[in-house]
Amino acid sequence: MARTTKPVVPHYLRVTSAQDAEHSEYVQAETHHRMFYKLFKDGIPVDEVNGMVPRLLGMIDRRIPIHYPTTARDHTSASMQKFFLNEWKPGTEDAMSTLLKAYIKAGYISLTAAEFELSTTSDKQGMLAGTVLQHAIVRCAPVVVRTLCEAGSDPRLVPHKDVSIRSGTQHAMGAMLEIKKGDGIGFAEAYHEPGAEVPLLVRSALMHLAIDESSLKPGEVQLAPVPISAEAINAAAEGVLPSTTAAHRRLGL
Repeated sequence: MARTTKPVVPHYLRVTSAQDAEHSEYVQAETHHRMFYKLFKDGIPVDEVNGMVPRLLGMIDRRIPIHYPTTARDHTSASMQKFFLNEWKPGTEDAMSTLLKAYIKAGYISLTAAEFELSTTSDKQGMLAGTVLQHAIVRCAPVVVRTLCEAGSDPRLVPHKDVSIRSGTQHAMGAMLEIKKGDGIGFAEAYHEPGAEVPLLVRSALMHLAIDESSLKPGEVQLAPVPISAEAINAAAEGVLPSTTAAHRRLGL
């Protein structure tokens, strides 16, 4: 009778979040660093990225910082930039979106601070600082913008000041555009065609904010916007309001 070889369970699935919690914060902070940077490392399988999510969520729940290996130097804020500087591996978008929202909810990333800076961002257009949504509109895939909008990012904080932008889109023929503070749609359309996904996501978030705020009663909690389809946005532009029966998630930010 032929012997069967028992499959080897990958290390990232053998270690549980409860086992991580048994270690000191110092050890957990190093582990947090190692796992976090694996999310963006070339050659790491999609299954491994998705498989690390429960352990990373445990680190977030315990508010474990990210430390350089063998040192106590806090590298948490700089590490969060990876969400906006690096592409998300195809097939990991749901996991990455879940993690980004968890980091935001736990306070690792502020949605409202205008001091978020990306180390590789040029300041030629006054873009060195801004909210995370502002940076995502400029340089990230739509999935990042969508995640931030679902987490409660306010497009009315974009841009955080008046800016002059040389549009790279064909519709403006490279003209200089003067974008006023808080004109999130104009800002998004300066970097993308007006009908592109990113400007539609911004328009959708603004629409939901307006609907939510118009229905709020004193003392009620603000609800996070849920992006809607381009068809619903276009219908609203023609005077037909979309259905508002979809439940909004409370994020407690």
